[in-house]
Amino acid sequence: MSKLFFHSLSFSPRRFCRPLPIALLALTGACSPEIDRKVHIEGGLANLNATTSIASSGTPSVAAFASLPTITHLRLSPSGKYLAFLQNTESQTILVTRATYSNGKGEDVHVVLKSDNDKFRIADYYWLSDKQLLVSVRYPDRRYGIDSIEGRLLSVSRDGSETHGELFRRNMDAFEIGQDRNLNPIPQLQDQIVALLPDDPNHVLLALDLINPGQPDVYKVDVYSGERSLVQRNKPGINKWLADARGEVRLGIAMLNTPYRVLMRRRDSSDWETPAALEKRRHKGENVYPLGFDGDSNMLYFAAGHQGKSAIFRLDTGKPDAMEELVVADPDYDIEGPLIYGGHQKQPVGVYYAADEVRSIYWDKQTRKKHERINRTLPGRSNILTSSDRDDKLHIIMSSSPTQPPQYYLLNDETNRMTPLADVYPNLHADRLSTPRAIHFKARDGLDIPGYLTLPKGGGERNLPTVVFPHGGPWARDINDFDYWTQFFASRGWAVLQINFRGSAGFGEEFKHAGFQRWGLEMQNDISDGVAWLRTQGIADANKICIVGGSYGGYAALMGLAQTPDLFRCGVSFAGVTDLLGLLNHLDSYLVNKTEIDRQLGGWWSDHQRLKATSPITLAKNIRAPLLIVHGVQDRSVPVSQSQGMVAALKDAGFNHFKYLELPLADHHLSREEDRLRFFSEMEQFLKTYLDSNNDSDSFTQQSSFNH
Repeated sequence: MSKLFFHSLSFSPRRFCRPLPIALLALTGACSPEIDRKVHIEGGLANLNATTSIASSGTPSVAAFASLPTITHLRLSPSGKYLAFLQNTESQTILVTRATYSNGKGEDVHVVLKSDNDKFRIADYYWLSDKQLLVSVRYPDRRYGIDSIEGRLLSVSRDGSETHGELFRRNMDAFEIGQDRNLNPIPQLQDQIVALLPDDPNHVLLALDLINPGQPDVYKVDVYSGERSLVQRNKPGINKWLADARGEVRLGIAMLNTPYRVLMRRRDSSDWETPAALEKRRHKGENVYPLGFDGDSNMLYFAAGHQGKSAIFRLDTGKPDAMEELVVADPDYDIEGPLIYGGHQKQPVGVYYAADEVRSIYWDKQTRKKHERINRTLPGRSNILTSSDRDDKLHIIMSSSPTQPPQYYLLNDETNRMTPLADVYPNLHADRLSTPRAIHFKARDGLDIPGYLTLPKGGGERNLPTVVFPHGGPWARDINDFDYWTQFFASRGWAVLQINFRGSAGFGEEFKHAGFQRWGLEMQNDISDGVAWLRTQGIADANKICIVGGSYGGYAALMGLAQTPDLFRCGVSFAGVTDLLGLLNHLDSYLVNKTEIDRQLGGWWSDHQRLKATSPITLAKNIRAPLLIVHGVQDRSVPVSQSQGMVAALKDAGFNHFKYLELPLADHHLSREEDRLRFFSEMEQFLKTYLDSNNDSDSFTQQSSFNH
């Protein structure tokens, strides 16, 4: 039986979104007259946010945090004449286009596509030309009797007058088994774009596994008719393809059910091989992660190890014996991309990466000077250029900080003017939000553990009710930027502790590898040690500490209650992993890198006893603190059976101080606004019971809600 692509386990509640232009966004701040040093902020464009009723004081509502971001994916068309964006309104997500410079009267504004986020959701979109867009949609389904996430592409006109349905016919009768009537595989993910073709907007390059599931070939596909022609036949084991700036397929990566390797062909050559410099790293057991080619298609940029951290290198692929060249490195953090492109997306000019905050490094002097002007205009923020026109004159900037929810701006290089476009969270104001501070503490074995502490505004700094908030992944990390979960907790008067426990990404290979096969062990100890540090500092009220998390964070919350039952007053698990052996069984049905899974989590047979002993489902009898468990039935990352099994284990243990809420249409990321609002409302009421009350008695009784 063919295996399916797996929807990532990582749960990231972190940042990274009515119809139509009405009110002008008001921003304050003086503009320097020295236009060569700063950019002028001006009014003039109609704001994309609808008029809203915003209270200037008082506690923001649950909806202010938990509603879907109002505007996301704001991008310019190739000429810069038009904008497109995703807008969340009244539980719908709509794809909207409009003229870049609008008079605010709704002229030339079009709703191109709508989604209720039930049957499908709009995952992404791409401008093909000023007239046409390509839209990626995702939806849950089943094939081979296994839950799956399906991806499709739609081609739509800018004015919404023409929609070309799925570029590949969907046979409903045969779709359950993932084959058409001729027993040919129907690709699960039909939206894997290898390259857009700026000089040929009628076609794109797509990776499609029409012959061997999981081993896609590359096709040139007509975005109007769906007709396709083979461009590159799969090389054994290749799962991902990369094209150069000319639209030629140049590089393939094997990473699923096979040893990791990179194959490449030189420009104007048909021979596929691993460049000598990359082969040298492979022999040393080091992986390289290709990021892209430069404008002349010879220089390959990639991320690889450098002095214990990941750094950016480049390699001249036109020279068979060329040596790699270090481009940028950071002694404290991994730099893994993505690349920043300029000049119609053909020339890499810099790279983004996560340090304490999102940073950018530019090796192109002109772009660096532009970004320095932006940073002087919007100081103390992460300012990201998310889109540019083909002439590199107009740019969309997304700007945020820990206390400033993301805002979009339009920058015009020719006039040196920056115009506000939209607030992503229009009902949240910086003066009502709390500033996180970076913290470090020593784990019990001496390892330095970084994290962030957010104190409620005006709540003092001692004996505070506290939420411990471990991140998902677990090979992810928290950074010091706007986070709607953290700000929600702080707005309720609770301190928030976020811990980048060992195994978290971004701090180098040694720190990441320290978490391999240590679920429920040293990784969990780091969280407990963080709580001990918080109590020693006198910040947390020892009787009012709750632990909350999603996905791996949900696992950590459950393990915290089971392993250290006296440490936490209560716990919340959203989409939490509860049975590690069951998780491995689940992953076995999907296309995953089993070697990496075994290395990072452990093997079902070889590590059976450890995995069982560090599963919350095994330790249910130890849990004494009140518990809220929430899971979405449509979760394709952590199956709902994980929480169902935990509920059964708690009942078998005679524990009745829990509530279980099952959301029938919710996915792993709470993509539906109704689900996000329901969960946050339930979580708020639950946490208030134990963090705001002075009653230490166990008044919480078992409740189960299965909302089928």
